[in-house]
Amino acid sequence: MHWKKRVHGQRKRVSSQRIWVFMVVVPGMLLVAMIFMRLSPFIFENHRYRLANEDVAINEDADIVREEAELGGVVQDQGSVGVAPSHLVDMHDESIEIPYAHANAMEPEMVCSDGVQHHGALRVVGTQLTDVHGKPVQLRGFSSHGLQWYPTYMNSRALLTTRDYGANMVRAAMYADSIHGGYNQDTVFMNWNRNMMYMTIENALSSDMYVIADWHLLMDKTPLTYMQEASLFFDNLSKHYADEPGVLYEICNEPNGDVPWKDIKTYAEQVIPMIRNNNPDAIIIVGTPQYSMDLFSVIDDPLEFENILYSYHFYTGYNTAFQEILDLALEAGLPVFVTEWGIKRDRDSGELGLDEASAFHNFLEKRNISWANWSLSNKEEDHAAIRSDVQKLSGWVEDDLTESGKFVFDALSR
Repeated sequence: MHWKKRVHGQRKRVSSQRIWVFMVVVPGMLLVAMIFMRLSPFIFENHRYRLANEDVAINEDADIVREEAELGGVVQDQGSVGVAPSHLVDMHDESIEIPYAHANAMEPEMVCSDGVQHHGALRVVGTQLTDVHGKPVQLRGFSSHGLQWYPTYMNSRALLTTRDYGANMVRAAMYADSIHGGYNQDTVFMNWNRNMMYMTIENALSSDMYVIADWHLLMDKTPLTYMQEASLFFDNLSKHYADEPGVLYEICNEPNGDVPWKDIKTYAEQVIPMIRNNNPDAIIIVGTPQYSMDLFSVIDDPLEFENILYSYHFYTGYNTAFQEILDLALEAGLPVFVTEWGIKRDRDSGELGLDEASAFHNFLEKRNISWANWSLSNKEEDHAAIRSDVQKLSGWVEDDLTESGKFVFDALSR
């Protein structure tokens, strides 16, 4: 009898435990699994990858960026237009929300002696960039780092700080990649990156500086992958800034891998007319093969558009034959804009390539070639201008700068 009572009591306890497991533990495990599935894209994308022979730290706060983008300052989907796929977001002038943008009205103290108000609409004459008066002009300044990672360095006071040193332009690098928070990753990042682009353009124009809207192709290698997305992006952007002479358009940053010039040309012949329909005389910059280091393949087959420049990129220790390459391009009548250059350490000695950077900069000044230095950020890398332990977002002095930053700020002030 006692034995039966004990067995009966044990059975009741086991039954209660089973009910507790099915009512509490199993739902909890399902909830954890659902949360993991939701977060896994960010977890698995949060790694380090190798890019252009250097380690590039991927932003570890993509989920924070996503939350901020979802909470406010995001342009709402408006549907698709033209030949673009149905998942694309169309944005017309009246629907734009520009977060944290500086007022566009030009105050007297904001006018730059070497800026948009002075030079006006630019034109390409031969291989030379000229201003509205027909005089040669050289644009000089910094490129941002990825706008999805370092947008705060594109604030008005930051741009004015560079202008005080002698800059008259800034390049807004909007990563077009389908990963790591790039424009083509999803609609949230599309909206976030686009808003950061418009914010940077507004801040540059309000500072009387020229600005390059850079479709920063990189990880996807070929511009053909997102040609329709790029067409729609530049159509909307050039509509909005159709009357702004200070906006230049860089339609593909660094085609790479085995992508030939003919593919880049096909892409350019699709995207350029989208801009030309809205701004017939806009300056358009086109990337070249091999991370925009190969100008030779363009010389015999240039684009048949006016006001076109071809991008050339340079990093110390990588393309030491820059003088031969650029001189041959100029002699062939190819106008060039160095939309990206940086100072790296020598792979053998470990020394920063300041001598090579000096020779490159002197060459650009002698040939009056416009340039943008990579980059105005405090990323922990050789060619960032701001020291990684400095949190100031403007008003930098010498002690705030890296060795590369000191060199470039000094170059701007000459």
